[in-house]
Amino acid sequence: ATKMVSTCATKQGKKLAATLKPQPHVDVSRFESVLQSHLANYGFLPTLEYQTAAQEGLEFIANQFSKVIQFQGNPLNLLYPFGSYPLQRVSDIDLCLIAPDTHSQIEWITKMASQLESCGVKHVHVGHSARCPRLKILLQYSETPAIEFDIVIALVPDMDVFTNPTEKQVLALKIAGMRKPGDSMSKVALSGPLFMEKIEQVTTDNITMECFGAVVEMIVQLLIAKREKGNAYHCIRTFHIVQLLIKFIESNVDSVRASPNCDDILVLFVEYITLLDYESWEKLFGEFVPEAYIPQIMKVFKEASQVLKQEGHPSPYCYEQLLKRADFPPESYTPIDVKISGKNEVLKWKAGIIVEARLPSYIRQLLSHGLDIKSDGNVNNKSRFSFSVPPLKSAKDTLQQILRPFWSELADLRKHDGLTIQLNFGQPTMKTGSPSVDALSGIAGKDPKSAALMDQVTKFALSDDSSKELHLPSTLTSHARLFVHEVAERLGLEHSSVGNGRDRHVVLKKP
Repeated sequence: ATKMVSTCATKQGKKLAATLKPQPHVDVSRFESVLQSHLANYGFLPTLEYQTAAQEGLEFIANQFSKVIQFQGNPLNLLYPFGSYPLQRVSDIDLCLIAPDTHSQIEWITKMASQLESCGVKHVHVGHSARCPRLKILLQYSETPAIEFDIVIALVPDMDVFTNPTEKQVLALKIAGMRKPGDSMSKVALSGPLFMEKIEQVTTDNITMECFGAVVEMIVQLLIAKREKGNAYHCIRTFHIVQLLIKFIESNVDSVRASPNCDDILVLFVEYITLLDYESWEKLFGEFVPEAYIPQIMKVFKEASQVLKQEGHPSPYCYEQLLKRADFPPESYTPIDVKISGKNEVLKWKAGIIVEARLPSYIRQLLSHGLDIKSDGNVNNKSRFSFSVPPLKSAKDTLQQILRPFWSELADLRKHDGLTIQLNFGQPTMKTGSPSVDALSGIAGKDPKSAALMDQVTKFALSDDSSKELHLPSTLTSHARLFVHEVAERLGLEHSSVGNGRDRHVVLKKP
């Protein structure tokens, strides 16, 4: 009983489960057990409550859409989930709906938006994209977390084929053949369902969909853990991972079928990825991913392969090492985040959608300029988008050049009352226990005055106040001054010695 918050929510006679291909139960492998525990810790485990809520939401959408297009058949026949949901992953639910070509996609989407709003759904956003219009909605439940749905629409000239109650759901491949020539928007909308049918073809007789989804999830969580994936940017997207897994299965059918469990398949798949050369990655990513990002990804998988080979056959400890999250920000990196706040929850949500859609393209530009970007690993937070860059001193000009147009894009949003959007440049981090801190402690131990001074330097570097300069006392020893210069460099502070003789002292400046 998830209790959807809507005035139009009704029980359906047929359940969505009847339209989805059932998967046989298989024993949970070692890596799946570790993965499930990891997902539970971070709120990504697809619990029974989540699955029930997702199904209820899909049925609600199908029912409301059938009213919009005045469809007389089973509403669920119009509904084609794709992406993470059929792979049993917790994420936004991608959905393709089928409609008659009596109206354009954007007209149907606008009508559907009005229908949902009349049912009391407040979180509704129409995306006017020239490539393929989208409808994003957030359905709220009284007893489970809200679920976001990302909807596209494909048009067909004849809806009769969908009304036959005795036939199974029409294949997306057949629908693709029905669309009018030149209807590029329907082609884009159907690409997701077609990809899902490709996955089903590949997994049949080779691997269960449950295992397929678990391997994909493990790789996604590996990338999040190593700070190469998050809501601030998605250079390697989940569909890239799925594409690689499909190619792996197709080129290693005998090995996959001979593998007794998912553990072996995961090890073989990671090894397969590790052996991909630079040109293979370029072909996979196309123009979507900057070339400068490819070596980072290759390094992540090479290190993962080495971890999996440590004990001959991977143990739970190996999997835990893969999923252990790296520090964020990395030592000496500057954290940057876009924070959305305000009392209007709907407006905040819509602003988050726009930021999530636009920010990644600017971060890819930063990557193209050679900056080593690290994500905070947050993939579901729509109110804060965080990443980090190498010491700000070397990256400052590039950041300002590239992020200034992004900030300008948000100008209209920032005008709304009750909505605040902040672009924050933090201070570089310094890990406790790092050589810098140890060295500072050593100096402090010999000179109490230096201890207080070093504490002052650290607080200055990490402070959020408006003070831009710190003049250190001229009584600082030459050895202490030298060390302060080294620490300032690591913290991204500008540093110089000024004055002569006894008046000579160190000046620190924030960029």
